[in-house]
Amino acid sequence: MTKISLIGAGAWGLAIANTIAHNKNKVLVYSDNKDVVKEVNKYHTTHRLPGVKLSSKIIVKDKFPDIIKNAEFLFIATPSQVVKEVLFQVKNSGKISNKTIFITCSKGIEEENLSLFSDLVKEIFPYNPYAAISGPNFAIEVAKKLPTTTTIACKDEKIAKKIAKLMASEYFLPTISNDVVSTQIYGIVKNILAIGCGVIDGLKLGENAKAVLLVKGIEEVNNLVEKLGGKKEEFLSPAGFGDLFLTCSSRDSRNNNLGFLIGKGSDPKRILSDQDTVYEGAISVKSVVKLSKKHKIKMPISEMIYNILYNQKISEDLTQIIQNTIIQK
Repeated sequence: MTKISLIGAGAWGLAIANTIAHNKNKVLVYSDNKDVVKEVNKYHTTHRLPGVKLSSKIIVKDKFPDIIKNAEFLFIATPSQVVKEVLFQVKNSGKISNKTIFITCSKGIEEENLSLFSDLVKEIFPYNPYAAISGPNFAIEVAKKLPTTTTIACKDEKIAKKIAKLMASEYFLPTISNDVVSTQIYGIVKNILAIGCGVIDGLKLGENAKAVLLVKGIEEVNNLVEKLGGKKEEFLSPAGFGDLFLTCSSRDSRNNNLGFLIGKGSDPKRILSDQDTVYEGAISVKSVVKLSKKHKIKMPISEMIYNILYNQKISEDLTQIIQNTIIQK
């Protein structure tokens, strides 16, 4: 029997596990939260996915070695800021083989060395196959088995097809890409742009302003993609335009809603201090701005979002900040 393991029992992790289990696969999930272990194993529910009945083939354990030992597929679906820590935990366990296929489902950049997660996995596990999963996906819709596509990016098409086979169903369509760099970058920056769209909505600056922000934002991200060795043509894919459209157009997006609350006058520091909600765009924007400076790429939209989140003074006019940034030549 194929051993499929997943680290991270949040909404997205359990939605992925439920998708794999839909195909009659047993999925072992790691969580250090005993309440989550009990809720999923006993009731097949999670408060993070309200109204969803999870497959009984999902087994959650709080013993890390039991989850990863002899895993053929290892999905990492933790918050982006702990991916590096988790990978080293896997490495130090000594329970992993060189044949284990790593699949990262988190979207972010490692802050210390500004590494993509693909580079991080390659550094720590140089002999293991690697793939990345990116949207367009809202976890709750995936868990409810609504029509969905996702992107599986891997340089080895055979590996990508193996992962796709685990997940494909009548409601879930995986597409395959060999451009691991662009798939990751688009998945990261779309969260940042979604914050900007939310701010514009909160300020009631109109649809035209959002269109300008997105046009300039797409130009920025394409420049970054090319600089890092990806292909900007990949923007016309589910992981590019599809994920950008989903995240930037819906208030169901956490990042979009973060921007909306800020546009309505909420203090960014207060919102970001909430430990129950992870705003990936607010985390990633720090690394993206650093990365743009490292490679000498101008990314004024990302810098604007960073300043709104972390440098904005109470006296500053958000409307003026937005207007000055998106209307500049």
